[in-house]
Amino acid sequence: LRVAMLGVDTIIHLVGTKVERGDQTFEAINYRGTVNVLEAAQEAGVRRFIHLSYLGADRSSAYPFLRSKGQADEAVRSSGLAYTILRPSIVYGPGDDFTTHLAMLIKVTPFLFPVLGDGRSRLQPIHVEDLARCIEATLRDPTTVDQVIPLGGPQHLTYEEALTTIMRVIGSRRVRLHVRRPLMQRWVEITGKFFARPLITPADLDLLAMDNITDLVSVPRHFKFEPRRFADSLDYLRGQPWRRLFWRSLRAG
Repeated sequence: LRVAMLGVDTIIHLVGTKVERGDQTFEAINYRGTVNVLEAAQEAGVRRFIHLSYLGADRSSAYPFLRSKGQADEAVRSSGLAYTILRPSIVYGPGDDFTTHLAMLIKVTPFLFPVLGDGRSRLQPIHVEDLARCIEATLRDPTTVDQVIPLGGPQHLTYEEALTTIMRVIGSRRVRLHVRRPLMQRWVEITGKFFARPLITPADLDLLAMDNITDLVSVPRHFKFEPRRFADSLDYLRGQPWRRLFWRSLRAG
């Protein structure tokens, strides 16, 4: 890593995972992976470190994913490098693991669609292109140095409202079946074994069990532009061969 960073002024660190497999744990990837990059950056003389975290990251969190992201954030803050930590809410866009996976599951689930709990947890989805604009602006704006900046879209939506919007865009209505956490957790653990890339993970359930929101004007205040609205930014979901994509996502054999 150090050799690759020689002559580099700024590192943008985006690596992270919400899926644990074997020794690829949240601690190994999200925390220790970040520490490894930081150490290499220090040795190579990198001056600036921009780190993508997650809204709600906290080293004391009861949720393993958020705890690992909080530990990584603490490592960044104590690294001695000029840093900026960006903490977005759910990031969506083509090929994402939120809207794309939900659309796929809605299409292959007949009649009933399981919803965790009461579906009232609040989200603030931010489009991936708006997140990219924030990262780009961070590179140019010295006032973001040594700052932790929460990011979100222009709306607070309940999970149920987000589902309704996705169903409308893909033209598939389903009756919602509200399921308690223990049963949903078991379903996710069983079905996850059949996918090379699980469509829903235990970490997703953790994130949907809590509000994941920040100030509605965080992006305009810090970066001087208005992020796009969720319902206006889902055209990439239209006309997709969802059932075929679903079967492709199943682990071969």
